Amino acid sequence: GILEMIQAAEESPIDIYYGIPSSVPSTSQNLETTGGIIDCQAMKHLLAEKDIICVWEIMNYR
Repeated sequence: GILEMIQAAEESPIDIYYGIPSSVPSTSQNLETTGGIIDCQAMKHLLAEKDIICVWEIMNYR
């Protein structure tokens, strides 16, 4: 997942910063299967990581 991707990039010669996607899944679970859900609790945990600096792609639709 997300933390594994960050760990894989740690040896990169450049600084890489990440944003958390705000809507996972982005649609109803009946339409899309993502393998995971990023809820408020997960966002709070992820924002504690030094390389995650923001929330990306705010979507406001139903």
